[in-house]
Amino acid sequence: AAAKKMAEDRKRAEEMASKQAIADAKRTKEERKEAEERAKEQAKRDAADAKKAEELRKKQAEEDAKRNKAIAEAAARLKEAQAEYQSAVQKTNAQKPKP
Repeated sequence: AAAKKMAEDRKRAEEMASKQAIADAKRTKEERKEAEERAKEQAKRDAADAKKAEELRKKQAEEDAKRNKAIAEAAARLKEAQAEYQSAVQKTNAQKPKP
């Protein structure tokens, strides 16, 4: 009777261990699936953030180009105005009678 009880206890323990192993495997599989989903969502967020950053960089580069063009045009106008002024000063000095 004792041997039979020990065999039953061992069988019960083995069944419990088997059920626990199955439950652990199921939990591990679910955790892995959840981790993969989180990683997938993070990858989507990262891609969206990278796209936004690239769009912002491109917009800033376009604004910089416009600003640099405006500065270059203003500098050219200033240089032209300075040349005209210098020419006018030289004409004025040339027209002054020398004592």
